[in-house]
Amino acid sequence: MKKIFILLIVATTFTYTNLIAQEMAVGTNFLSLGVGPSNSYYNFHTVGTPAIRLAFDHGFKKAGPGVISLGGSIGAFTKLYKSYNYNQGTRYDYTLHWTYIAATFRVGYYYNFGKLIKAPELNAYAGVGAGILQSFYNYNGPYGDNFSYNNESDFQPELYFGANYFFSKKFALYTEFGYDISYVTLGMTFKL
Repeated sequence: MKKIFILLIVATTFTYTNLIAQEMAVGTNFLSLGVGPSNSYYNFHTVGTPAIRLAFDHGFKKAGPGVISLGGSIGAFTKLYKSYNYNQGTRYDYTLHWTYIAATFRVGYYYNFGKLIKAPELNAYAGVGAGILQSFYNYNGPYGDNFSYNNESDFQPELYFGANYFFSKKFALYTEFGYDISYVTLGMTFKL
């Protein structure tokens, strides 16, 4: 019985020590790859790809029970609008195609739940960011190649909050909500 008790203490201590290493700390790097429903910058479309985003967060400075992070994200998606019209009895099909690429710098705050609820594998975070949203437009139809939209760059604000849960020392799943190229993103986080 004594051997089993000692074995349980060693296993618990070893597991807890390994889980502590998953918290965001100064110098820690998280690389996240996620996917979510794409944002609709124009209200009309018939089909589109999901938004795919790659984000990087670096533990920069200790602040209270958490850590301030610096990083960035890049993401992309497409939207397609297909329709037709009739002119003097002839049907004309046309498509409008947009590709969006967003690149932002972000500042966040990670709160590690290791001390509060004894769940060091769980991190919650929130932050803000700013960057550029580049849109590329393509028209294919009876009115030529230049319809009424042009390729353009816009300011891209970012506001986000989310959580990641580590299943091993280097791998977590995450959920993130906010305003970016997607309102909700699900994906994987890798501790580098």
